[in-house]
Amino acid sequence: MAKLLIPAFLESEFAAQECPGGFETETVDNLASALQRMADASADAVFTGAGSPLVERAVYQAAIASFSGFEQPVLVLSAGARLVWANRHAEKEGFSLDAAPRGDIAGLLNPNSRHSLRRSLSRCLEQRIVVRTIVLRNQASYEVNIMPAVAAGGPLAAAFFNKKDVGAGLYERVERLAHLASNLLPEDADALVRLSNNERVALIRRLIEKTVQETFEYDDFILRTVDEKTGVLEPVLACSGTGARLSKRVFEVGTEGGSVAGYVAATGKPYLVEDAPAEPRWITDIEHIQSAVVVPLKIASKVVGTFAIEKREKFAFDYYDLILATVFAGYITAALDVADLVGLGQSVLVDRVVESAAEEVSVHLKNISESIEDLRRYNISDSITVTSRLESISASASTIQDAILKGARRAGAAVAPPKALPDEILADKHILIADDEPSILQSLGAILRSSGCRVDLAHDGQEAVEMATETHYDLVISDIKMPRMTGYEVYNSIKAEFPDTSVILMTAYGYDPTHSIVRARQEGLEGVLYKPFRAETLKKALRQALQKKEAAQ
Repeated sequence: MAKLLIPAFLESEFAAQECPGGFETETVDNLASALQRMADASADAVFTGAGSPLVERAVYQAAIASFSGFEQPVLVLSAGARLVWANRHAEKEGFSLDAAPRGDIAGLLNPNSRHSLRRSLSRCLEQRIVVRTIVLRNQASYEVNIMPAVAAGGPLAAAFFNKKDVGAGLYERVERLAHLASNLLPEDADALVRLSNNERVALIRRLIEKTVQETFEYDDFILRTVDEKTGVLEPVLACSGTGARLSKRVFEVGTEGGSVAGYVAATGKPYLVEDAPAEPRWITDIEHIQSAVVVPLKIASKVVGTFAIEKREKFAFDYYDLILATVFAGYITAALDVADLVGLGQSVLVDRVVESAAEEVSVHLKNISESIEDLRRYNISDSITVTSRLESISASASTIQDAILKGARRAGAAVAPPKALPDEILADKHILIADDEPSILQSLGAILRSSGCRVDLAHDGQEAVEMATETHYDLVISDIKMPRMTGYEVYNSIKAEFPDTSVILMTAYGYDPTHSIVRARQEGLEGVLYKPFRAETLKKALRQALQKKEAAQ
């Protein structure tokens, strides 16, 4: 009768299960003794643990014969992740039954790597495929490729351990990520904040999606933020690389039950899901998702949301993906913070978009009203017919604005008519802006009007001088390079006629071929702005020039 050997430490496990028929059983001192006797042909099979098929002699010998000639560390493992054979290169690395008498090779690894090795081995034997993973032992890192050791569904797998400086590989990935993710942070933060909420959401979504595509392999990614009103996790940005439609599932924040995302939001700890069906906390937004990385979004120590990447394959991510995703989460949080989108759950986001729409339309209607006043001021409305038409437009604008505000409030958004907050120094100052680029004129005009200035626009140097001759301005802003008259000529002409009018010149950074700025500074120029500049830089320059003027009077 065939002989089955049972290591003494596994005797209780063997007794708890149904004894296989056709074997005479014998208990031996340890696993090493059992395997040696099988190698010597004095036993036919070895029991390696509950839930693992018996390791039979023919299979065992075939596996050893297949892998004994490799010049790298090779281990043959049972389905229960017990070591049944190691070549001399593996033994030199410390992977042997001397180091792990019970054959628990996973126990020789760092804690986070034990689970990864067992799951990878299980996947290899279940699907009969080669599985790659990364494991750590003390300070050493190994790339492990696991493959079935024998054909026809045998219970053994061969694990090839390649010592590798995966830290260097991770550094390269992080370095590449840093280069790509820097695109999430716009150079002109003021311009970003001036966008409406829905425009900012669309922009940040495109930037994140592009960076994720170039950094990770994924089937979908989902960005959730903690809703300021409800305290739950709600999806703000989601993208499916497979074309699947993502649900609008809301998750509670907490460690008991619930979801992986809720757990991550509650603890602030990243989470690697290698085998989703076996993960009790896993709730997916796409069917058939098998693995994921979920990391927290933090500002200081406060968790403001979560970021998840998912795939339809088990064991698609490792701990280095977890590290990379955690680094990336920092860039995402910074981008959301700069875009003023932190704390926007779905309901808050709807409110903000409604508020934004109402406020933007109200601003346009306000501009219509201002244009009507301009027409009246310039006596264009002498005709009774024209005057009547202007009054009708003005009344319609007011009606539209009231209707929009009422609709926004019915939608639950707390909005009020936009009120420009006047700047104490700039309020009611009359400013002339001269530039031959219409977009710059409109942008600068909008910035200064929002600070309470009265603004006129000139499209070239000569028009600026003519307007300054007809109207007294507190300050003139002029570009250097313009048709008909340069900025320096505008400066000289205005100062000759109105020496108390402050003048600031603008130029592209480094552009001053005729040394106009140097000469103007020597002659008392109040300030220079180098394009591109921020809104606050513009207002600061104007404040300084006007304060200097007041101090001199």
